[in-house]
This record gives sequence, structure tokens and C-alpha cells, in this order.
Amino acid sequence: MQACCRKSRNFNAVIGKMCKKDACKFLCGQVLCKRIRGVAINKAKGNRAMDHYNEQLIRKLSEPKDIFLRILICFLTSVVIFICVGAMILFGFPMLLIIAAGACYLAYLLLSGTFTEYEYIVTNNDLDIDKISGKRKRKRLITVKLNTVKSWGEYTGKSDPGANATVMASDATGRNIWYLDAEHEKYGKVTVLFTPSAETVYNINFGVPHSVRKKLETAEERQEKETTDNA
Repeated sequence: MQACCRKSRNFNAVIGKMCKKDACKFLCGQVLCKRIRGVAINKAKGNRAMDHYNEQLIRKLSEPKDIFLRILICFLTSVVIFICVGAMILFGFPMLLIIAAGACYLAYLLLSGTFTEYEYIVTNNDLDIDKISGKRKRKRLITVKLNTVKSWGEYTGKSDPGANATVMASDATGRNIWYLDAEHEKYGKVTVLFTPSAETVYNINFGVPHSVRKKLETAEERQEKETTDNA
């Protein structure tokens, strides 16, 4: 007799109505059905928990201050290299080549750090915004609970005057900028300016309260519209 049948509380109830062999088969079937049903429920819960997720990476357009900083870094690096090479030729200090090489490496790190990217990560009710500098240094700017959003939409140039903080995370092109006003546990009322794709907007729309949700085009409608515009 199988152990699962011997331990079952229902075994004694059914043993009087059927033989032991049939009772074992019956109870094993019951246990198996419960296990299968439990796995199906857990899988369904997992699917619901990850219904809306996407990542978007954008590159920030270089601003005049970024260009000026790059020129300044290149100029100072050239001066250091010129001094080191000149001193090495005049005084015969080969160790100065190491200083020149170090200046070049430092200039590379500083120059790459002037290139900025932003990543938007939507996971159901959470919007995470990260700043990536030089493709190697990542910093979390903010995490917004989408159920605290008060208003959001395409940015027209006017931010909420009552916001305690503003997070700038757009591509700096001036096109397709969206705003999002929400409550943050650390900063209070915040305004986020970013450049979401159609997929990011679609997933955010499911996390915000029903009162501020947008009526968005479906993927089929967007594709049909793009086809019409291209024609």
C-alpha cells in the first residue's frame, strides 16, 4: 500500500466501501489532482504578476556644456602630454611617459562619462528610471509607484509649480517629452520628464489609476496608421 494512502485522513472513510487497492488508486488520484491544480494556480498568479513589463534605453543628446567639457578635457590632456614629452626629451626622464599614458587614460574616462543614457523599466506598478554614464556607471534616479500618479501626458512646457522635485530623464531633443506627476515616499510630490516609447506608454497606462488612464491606440491601429502614412 502506498504511503500517501496510509497517511490520508480520508482512507478510513473510503476503505469500508471499496477494496484497499481501489482506495489507494482513488486517494492517489485525489492527491495528484490537488497538486496539479496548485501548480496551475501558482503559474496563473505568476503570469498575472508579470503582465506588464518592458525596458527602454535612450541616449541623451549632447548639450553645449557637454561639448565644452569634452573640448576642455582634450585641451588639458594635450598640454600634459606636451609637457611630459618635452621634459623627457630635455632632461631624459623616461618615467614621464607613464604620466602621459595615465593622462590619456584619465581623459578617456572623463570623456566617456560625458555621454549619458537613461533606462526606463516598467514592472507592473513600478517605474524605475536609471542614469547610465559612459556605459559603465549606473545610478537609480527614482522609483515611481504608478498607483500614486496624479496626472501624466505629453509635456507642453509647463511643469507643476507645486512639485517638490523634478527629475529630468528625457533625451533632450525637445520632441515626444512626457510628464508624470506622482507622490514619492522620500521626495513628496515629484514631476518626472522623460521620453517614453509607445510600448512604455502602453505599459505605464495599465499601472496608473483608472481616473488618469489614457485612451491609447492598439498595436494593430498603430501599425495600420504607420502603413497609411508611409503610403
